[in-house]
Amino acid sequence: MANWIKSGLSVVNITNLDQIMTVNKVVYKSRKVYEEGSEKRVSKIVGIECKCLDGEGKWNYTMHHSKELVPLEVAGKGKMEAIRFVNREGDYKDY
Repeated sequence: MANWIKSGLSVVNITNLDQIMTVNKVVYKSRKVYEEGSEKRVSKIVGIECKCLDGEGKWNYTMHHSKELVPLEVAGKGKMEAIRFVNREGDYKDY
């Protein structure tokens, strides 16, 4: 998982830099795996659940892939900086 994604963080989707969302939670799916007579539980990330207010003041919840999201502070620097973040170029290689 991307280590920068935390609950409560303000983010935008790379396809809509004007819509500010808040990370609600990371959604996991888990299942049991049987190997050589033993059982263990394996989890994987399904997506990142984000919330935002609509025009009527109601919360809308949407699911996004972590690679689609950009922190608001990076998106505030402009569209090209947001694209550099999504592509993990320059300073963003370790995200």
